[in-house]
Amino acid sequence: MAQFSMEIMRLTDSVLHGNQHALTQCDLDALAASLADAKSRAESATSTAVALRRQQDGLKYHIAAATQTTDRLRDSQERLELEARQRSELVRLAERAADMVQDLRHELEESERLSKKIVDLEQDHGELTTSLAEYREQSAGVVQMVSERFSAIFSGLVKTNGRSSVRLDGNGLQVKASADGTAITSFTVVLFDLAALTLAIEGRTRHPDFLLHDSPREADLGRSLYSEIFRFAQSLEDVGPSPLFQ
Repeated sequence: MAQFSMEIMRLTDSVLHGNQHALTQCDLDALAASLADAKSRAESATSTAVALRRQQDGLKYHIAAATQTTDRLRDSQERLELEARQRSELVRLAERAADMVQDLRHELEESERLSKKIVDLEQDHGELTTSLAEYREQSAGVVQMVSERFSAIFSGLVKTNGRSSVRLDGNGLQVKASADGTAITSFTVVLFDLAALTLAIEGRTRHPDFLLHDSPREADLGRSLYSEIFRFAQSLEDVGPSPLFQ
């Protein structure tokens, strides 16, 4: 194409400047050949341009399609990332739920253990209550017997119109004398032990048949009461062929 343009410019320059040499047939043939070659090249270039334009249009279509595909893939990626985050959150919640279930299982096991322990304790309490009731029922006769013996001994040694007694409650044996005073309190302890001793001599209670007292002191009692203790103890020695206690 450039060579054809140069040939046209050369011929035009020759005509304009009055070139004395006339165009020969060879020059015309060369010019025609150049024109034909230029035309062929122009047509080829046009075909190439058309093909390139078509390719460009095709590329634009492919680019647009690729852009749409990229957008779809980006949207899909975002959805997948969102689903991944949601699934991660669900996994975290599931793990927390599993931990809570495990804690609840431990608490349930502990509750069942405590419930069983409570049932066992209630059963033990029931058995103890029954045993205590049976013991109280069994011991009621013994306590009544001790109470009557204590009251008889007390009334025999201390002249009073009241009645002394022994009773059993939640705090143990309670001894009540029919008289008051510090001396009577000390005197009552000795008489209670003597009452138990007399019942043991008769084989009606359990007693080691041995009695040792370091009180009451003689100064705590009147001489008459103090003497009554020893006279009563001495009278017990006359029961049976030989002394039955110490």
